[in-house]
Amino acid sequence: MSGADIFLSFAFLKPLKLNAFHYSQSRGVHLSTTKSKWEVGRGYKPKDVWIHHARTSASVAHATITRDPQGSLTIKDHLQNGTWIVKDSCSRSLAIKVTSPEILYDSSEVWLGPPDEALSSGFIFIDVLAHSPFLRKYAYHSQLGSGAFGDVCKFFARADPSQFFAVKVLDYGSEGASSRFDCLKEVELLKLARSHPRICSLLESFHDEVNNKFYLVLEYMPCGSLASYYANRKPASAAETRVIMKQVSEGIAYLHELGIVHRDCKPDNILIKRLFPYPEFALSDLGLAQRSRSSRLHTRAGTPFYMAPEIFQKNGDFSTGYTNKVDCWGVALTGFNILIGIHESPWVPGPHSRTSPELDWDAMRRRKVGVNGQDFFKNMLCINPDRRWSMKMALDCAWLRTVPPHPDAGKLRVQATTPLSMFPAPQAIQVRTPVGRGKLRSTEDVLRALKLLNNLPPLVGTPEAAPGLPGAVALRRSPRVVKNANIKRPATLIEQADERVQQAATNGHEDSSQEYLPGNDSGSSAEVKAVKHKRQKGRGNGGVRAAKGKERVQGVQEAKADKL
Repeated sequence: MSGADIFLSFAFLKPLKLNAFHYSQSRGVHLSTTKSKWEVGRGYKPKDVWIHHARTSASVAHATITRDPQGSLTIKDHLQNGTWIVKDSCSRSLAIKVTSPEILYDSSEVWLGPPDEALSSGFIFIDVLAHSPFLRKYAYHSQLGSGAFGDVCKFFARADPSQFFAVKVLDYGSEGASSRFDCLKEVELLKLARSHPRICSLLESFHDEVNNKFYLVLEYMPCGSLASYYANRKPASAAETRVIMKQVSEGIAYLHELGIVHRDCKPDNILIKRLFPYPEFALSDLGLAQRSRSSRLHTRAGTPFYMAPEIFQKNGDFSTGYTNKVDCWGVALTGFNILIGIHESPWVPGPHSRTSPELDWDAMRRRKVGVNGQDFFKNMLCINPDRRWSMKMALDCAWLRTVPPHPDAGKLRVQATTPLSMFPAPQAIQVRTPVGRGKLRSTEDVLRALKLLNNLPPLVGTPEAAPGLPGAVALRRSPRVVKNANIKRPATLIEQADERVQQAATNGHEDSSQEYLPGNDSGSSAEVKAVKHKRQKGRGNGGVRAAKGKERVQGVQEAKADKL
């Protein structure tokens, strides 16, 4: 069962005996709110609750569990083998045989067959909400992402569904997952660093012993990470990169003061708290972080693309180890990558060694980075860790030292694909226009302006000079804005005259073109005659052309007949 189904489950059926259920359900069965009826039985055809084929006391279609709209569960027996319910596990002699639908209560034992028979199967009904403080307080919404060490899901508070949280689910029970010690270590590190504004805040944590999971309730950031933000956008400008480097360096410097090495600095682990009224960023994911009393670490950890060269030492010989300056490399390489384009390679084309990579400095210069910015990247991306800047030195450099604590969001480019979730409702928004000083006072003004886009004319099949599929017609939208789609275009003079003539005819007038011509009360007959003469001339020319074409066709047909 997937993680989403576990979060949507309201009950859990825990087997009473070894091999009580089919091997695919050996750990138990979750009952999800997405269903209201579950079949219980054994055999070769899978059931919702699939009993092991060796438990012959159970029938192929033994019982049915039903959930009513009020949330109560009942079990109904179908065959003569019988179903028993033990409400008190200490006295199985008081088992009650199910003759009519019985309500299931928390911790009730359900036996498929007599409880004292060796081949009988059974399960314990567990009310998940009664045993899980986490699910009593939070409800599942959707999945945000997944990784090697757990999933990140979106939850909302049951008391206030408008409040959303990001929950990191650490599974230490499945094969290949983190150990319980690693999960506890991440929880402790997050608790230690959660007071800093540049670290993703840990609000609370829960331990689910039934499913072998830890739930870390974190601050929800709807803007996503740097990786998702710049995935479908233009590369970051030098001003954007400068602000990001300043705030991320503050978070890493705070971790270093606590003796913590992050070891996994990359765009995916830098979240955007907000963009307005000023941008804020925060570090996340301390799953690979390490707090050590010694100044050097020896374990290879991190994302290889963003790992510092000293981690790749002499075929895995880590006798010399590495320091917290590996974070300096990861932060600077993140800034370098979003500056030139997150899908572009920061390395010089061609083979190079992981211990001495060659960065493409020409690509950075093309982004018009100033001298102070180039000095920052060259000292932070130094191959020799002894000559590389520390985080404290980076914050004191000329490029970052002058960044204000609350930079103006107007200096950062908000690109066309920015989702509306990045505009928090309580905050006022001011947009500087190139002409005049127009202002959008609040988010409501932004939404009102966006609604005006609905008045644009629909897409029309007009060819456009743009690459496309062979034979395809490009569609474009007309640049003009129609304020009211119901307003018709002004009628031409000929159309107005026709309309007046038709109206006069219906009123009993034979020829009143002059009287009903719009905008002319007198002296308009000459203009009307000129219009009619022009129309008749056009019709006459058309008739002449049609006659000539008909004669030409007849001549061709007669020539063919003569040849025959």
